[in-house]
Amino acid sequence: MNYSSRSILLPSMLALSGIAQAGSDWYICNTNLELSRISSPRIESDTVFFLGSSGFESRRSVDDVFFILPSFKPEPRESIQSSGSGSPIWLTTTDLQRAPVHISDSDDPDTLSLSWMDDLAIRSIDLEMVRLLTSAPETLFNLAAIQDDYILLNNGDEITGFIESIGSTVVIDTDAGTRSFPLEQSQLIQLANDTRPAPGTYLHLDAHTRLRATELNVSIEEFGSAIITSLGSDGLIEIAPDRFGGIDIVHDQLRLVPLTDLHISSIQPTGNRSWTPTPTPPNTASMIPGSGLIDLDLRAPVRIEFDLAPGTTRFACTAELVVGPWSDCTLIIEAGQTHSQMIVIEDLHLNTAQSTAIVLVDLPKDATVLSIRVEPGANGPIQDHVILRQPRLLVE
Repeated sequence: MNYSSRSILLPSMLALSGIAQAGSDWYICNTNLELSRISSPRIESDTVFFLGSSGFESRRSVDDVFFILPSFKPEPRESIQSSGSGSPIWLTTTDLQRAPVHISDSDDPDTLSLSWMDDLAIRSIDLEMVRLLTSAPETLFNLAAIQDDYILLNNGDEITGFIESIGSTVVIDTDAGTRSFPLEQSQLIQLANDTRPAPGTYLHLDAHTRLRATELNVSIEEFGSAIITSLGSDGLIEIAPDRFGGIDIVHDQLRLVPLTDLHISSIQPTGNRSWTPTPTPPNTASMIPGSGLIDLDLRAPVRIEFDLAPGTTRFACTAELVVGPWSDCTLIIEAGQTHSQMIVIEDLHLNTAQSTAIVLVDLPKDATVLSIRVEPGANGPIQDHVILRQPRLLVE
């Protein structure tokens, strides 16, 4: 059987020049996993317009895109804080929308009354839609399934149980009885509601806000607008060009999955080495904020195997050799239904002359295992250090 693969070897200096200009770049990732740098993006309804590397304008249907996001992190702005007194609380919903809100008391304990964005009114959402409330947008949170609701107070105390209501006061039923305390005393509230991504277009505003929207008319060059179809209301908002932080699209049948989200089933040294460091995100990560894509640092010859979700059909990344005087290695990518029945789908020689390659490969049908292997080259197992930039998979 033939499996299509595409890799483009890039000279070292080309990679360095791209990194130097990354502060002003945007990225578009299409539903084939192709990732490209672009500029001057704008969205008009269901069509995306942008300038490609040639300088000419291109267009794509939103249906063919996973995301359009900047390579830089937009600065947060004081003017986006919600109406009401005090600092906003950051709400994350079960469909992974995120916004700064002010919470007020509700007549119904099963709902959360909130206000956000000065031009939209107070509305209510079901508590079943709430996944997380945090006092700071940068708070690191784990959205893995939990059995009980969880509260972390400002003094470091932790409380678990069943949250009965959230307003100016939080009421939680615990094994020791019902407890209540002012909302402002909590720094994190996590509800045991399952995460349920919902299809649609999600608008990114400023540094941290992500909202499901329709009728988008936005760009980085002029004022635009969008209808927010979530958080209890259909509201039209005006968007200043410096607030537009991109979009991502959740599709019905297609999913973009970061490689780092997968379970690692095996890590083994190669090249006659007895030990290899565990792959981790590198210190020089080339992040695309909001994409969820995290670089993976393979600091020595290694074979790492990942368990694939059913329906995984494609893998892509940029492989980058950290160049030293002795750098010379082979990057081998394999996939198959079992660990013993692997098919080589990519075989790349990386060295000081050709240190970077764009990888875009189809996986064998019904593959359940992905193997990524770094083997030493002619100079032996020394300075064979490879970074996988934005590694990602397509699930259909």
